[in-house]
Amino acid sequence: MKASTGKEIVYVMECWGNAGTEQYVYLLAKELKKKHINVHLVILGSVDCDYLDNCRSVFSEINLLSESKNSFLNKQKELVKILKASDCEVVHFHLYSNLLISVLSAKYLGKKIVSTYHIPLSIWTLRHKIAWLLSSFISNCNIAVASIIKDEFLEKKSSNVTVINPPVNMISRRVEKPDSTFRVVGVGRLSNMQKDWPTLIKPVHILKQTYKSDVKLTICGGGPDVEELNRLIHTLNLQDNCLLTGHVDKATVEQHLVASDLFVLPSKFEGFGIAPVEAMQIGLPTITANYPASQDYISHDVTGWTFPIGDEKALAKLLDGLINDESHREQIAKKGQALALDKFAPQKIAEQHNKLYSELMKIE
Repeated sequence: MKASTGKEIVYVMECWGNAGTEQYVYLLAKELKKKHINVHLVILGSVDCDYLDNCRSVFSEINLLSESKNSFLNKQKELVKILKASDCEVVHFHLYSNLLISVLSAKYLGKKIVSTYHIPLSIWTLRHKIAWLLSSFISNCNIAVASIIKDEFLEKKSSNVTVINPPVNMISRRVEKPDSTFRVVGVGRLSNMQKDWPTLIKPVHILKQTYKSDVKLTICGGGPDVEELNRLIHTLNLQDNCLLTGHVDKATVEQHLVASDLFVLPSKFEGFGIAPVEAMQIGLPTITANYPASQDYISHDVTGWTFPIGDEKALAKLLDGLINDESHREQIAKKGQALALDKFAPQKIAEQHNKLYSELMKIE
């Protein structure tokens, strides 16, 4: 049932799974609700119903357009009806492939438009790049989840872009390990095109052969490349050193994080990269590849460490040094934790959005 008090913002999502964008929107809506801002959620595509049920309480109303058998254009007509019936002044889009036509629909109704960009412009096809750029010129305000995304839009002369990082809220803390094994953990989808897990698995082999280090690696996540990664593990004879958990729930991921010595994300690119920030908030020493978005939370050897994308030898050397220097690991981990808990606190991120919405509602 629609809330009767407070401001209303409509959030439009492409789909609802159990991933970073959904976590972003859930945490944001939860904090905005405390400020008497009601978030009405509209989902155009597929829905993970179990996860959505866990999140329903923070939204004033939810419309699932995927429940109908409508075509794409009919869904846009449904979106127009929903927006026309809503009292909202602002529509906030968290979309990917459907952004331009959805922005045009809201513009037609005279709504103030906010568009958030979760992925670098550079990885998209020309068609998507054009659609995103046109959307950025039509929108009243554009949010980039990382500085690199803002820089890409500025290069294309789209100047109305501000950086607001995603909210992250990991409250677990590390626990004492049962043994002396050095444990490394990674979290993310098993998609080598983006996450590049072979660049994390191969250093485990290098550490065994070159540095004689006993390392246990756990990668939490499911995805299309699980068989390829299992073949690599067997080829390198790392069955006793590497565990692929498959898809697991958030509680299980947290159990692996808090019991580990080091977190590594070897991605070729990230729109932002929530998993390493979660690890940092726990107090876990954190390494990422030097994809541009990592600059928003990791300064090398200050709040964490980076290595050149795809360079397993550089990563192995970095791991060897950190394995043998616990004092330095923990010193950097504390600095990373302080930054991650402060900079990405949901309350702070929600306040930035609240300020933006309030400014838009004053525009005549």
